[in-house]
Amino acid sequence: MQCEAWEDILMQMDLRLTKFVQEKNTSTQVQDEFLELLLWGQSSPELQALLMNQLTVKGLKKLGQSIESSYSSIQKLVISHLQSGSEALLYHLSEVKGMSLWKQKFESLGLDSAAIEGAITAVGSFSLKANELLQVIDKSMKNFKAFFRWLYVAMLRMCEEHVPPELNKMTQKDIAFVADFLAEHFSENEELFDRKGKYFNVERVGQYLKDEDEDLVSPPNTKGNQWLKFLQESTHLKESPLLFPSFPQKSLHFVKRMMENVIVQCLQEPAEVIGRSVKQAVFLPLYTVPESSENNPRLFELPSLWNDKKAKMHNVVFCMPEISPCKLYLLRKGTDPNRHIPNSVMSIDLSHHLDNADDDNAAAQTNYVYSCLDARFYDDEMLTVVLQGSEEENKRRVLAQLSLASVLSCETEFCWEPNLRWTSRAVPSHAKAW
Repeated sequence: MQCEAWEDILMQMDLRLTKFVQEKNTSTQVQDEFLELLLWGQSSPELQALLMNQLTVKGLKKLGQSIESSYSSIQKLVISHLQSGSEALLYHLSEVKGMSLWKQKFESLGLDSAAIEGAITAVGSFSLKANELLQVIDKSMKNFKAFFRWLYVAMLRMCEEHVPPELNKMTQKDIAFVADFLAEHFSENEELFDRKGKYFNVERVGQYLKDEDEDLVSPPNTKGNQWLKFLQESTHLKESPLLFPSFPQKSLHFVKRMMENVIVQCLQEPAEVIGRSVKQAVFLPLYTVPESSENNPRLFELPSLWNDKKAKMHNVVFCMPEISPCKLYLLRKGTDPNRHIPNSVMSIDLSHHLDNADDDNAAAQTNYVYSCLDARFYDDEMLTVVLQGSEEENKRRVLAQLSLASVLSCETEFCWEPNLRWTSRAVPSHAKAW
């Protein structure tokens, strides 16, 4: 995932703070410098130069808006896609595990209940990591909002500009948010300097989305978490298979890749077993593509399958727009192994459709030439088609229904055998516009 603009700006902010530490003459830490500004409204000349010359009031305001917008977008994506997706995976894998335990019926598929249980655990870990990211986003948004609001007012005062009354009020809760932000993000970290070349890591969300094998630069602080403390002190729950591991040092991308590998491995054997059991029932050559052709057109479209349980037939409707744009093709194959039903293919000519403007006036009938845009089975007896007129008719579109019974009764079906070519034959269609 590419770095967002807000992440690049925050990285520059980290580097500027690092440069500020290296160049300032005093031994005061950056955290203390900002705390003095928060509590007493006073700042050192070095900090004032950093804020006014490098960060600027306009840049700070733009950065705050960009971070809030980006964090909200990531939060919505995690909730709508990652959380719902992991829940769906847990549901399906639980069903597959139930199948694996029914050995009498599904043992032949090669399902391994232990491997599937490992996949369920991996999905659970991914779900926990996604929830952890949501918590980090929520905390970062609150702290960033309070920090930028406070710093924006402080910089306006440095410039001796007017401070809006709605921004001039800070509650004790806001001050606590800012103090937490400074304590967590503005503490110098020598280990971080060795890894990333800077003492600070203001941004905490982007590290979860990077495809890197390294541990998180700033993992979440779990000190004081009563649940984790309870788990560590519990002999029975510490190694319980009912609890998903959280991998607190790893990124979301790392856990996602691990989950994918475990799922692929647990389904590899069933995929091979099922693949070996699938046999080609029919081979039907439809057209030949020249080997010299570089850009082959898409010749096969609109595949739609309908299982007619009454007639015990599989019906497949498709078209070949580059070869015959005005025709639909209907392939029929029997599904009853105890009854021989000949396979058949029919072409349905939809090029001419009578549009009855007035059923009582035959003279009002207009003849249009149509090509087929889409087709789907409506039920056992009806096929719904979308027709489009030519350029001369302003590409007029019609939604029509085609009776399969009328088509099949027009001519005797053309029977085919595997590996034999067939010749299409026009069959008149009776389409009724809606």
